[in-house]
Amino acid sequence: MTSNQVIKEALSKLLVYYPHFAGPFIIDDRGRTCIALNNAGIRVIETRLSTTLSEQLPFDPSKEANHLLPPDKGIKKFLQVQLNHYAYDGLIIELTFHHRVFDGHSISIPWQGLTSFDLGVDPGQSTLGLILGCFLLELRKWLNIYYKERWSLLGAAWAR
Repeated sequence: MTSNQVIKEALSKLLVYYPHFAGPFIIDDRGRTCIALNNAGIRVIETRLSTTLSEQLPFDPSKEANHLLPPDKGIKKFLQVQLNHYAYDGLIIELTFHHRVFDGHSISIPWQGLTSFDLGVDPGQSTLGLILGCFLLELRKWLNIYYKERWSLLGAAWAR
């Protein structure tokens, strides 16, 4: 299995526990913003670059890495992942996420569990685990987000 396949398989297992990552916002019959739990999946983009990662380093991400980011115009997915493979020596994983569902803390801390799904590495010992891992969804009451169809444990705790 290629590294992309392993990562995509782990992401699909992660969505079983966090289905809200895939759902779009909808408005319910009472006018509330809701997350539809529709099993639509997240968007994963795969790229291959002809240069090596070492040829690109060091770089200023604010100026030189925009081509590595998933597009943010006209996309309705809460979470997008782009897997950027460099020739011979590197993989950069970029995320784009909706700030009404995730914040920097909730999208970055967790990623650890992703390594335990299929990457075959102890999450506590993995640098990749610190970068990737399973997501924690940190919905706050002020977001006024409810789950249509069913409640998750996280939704029941925070979205009342």
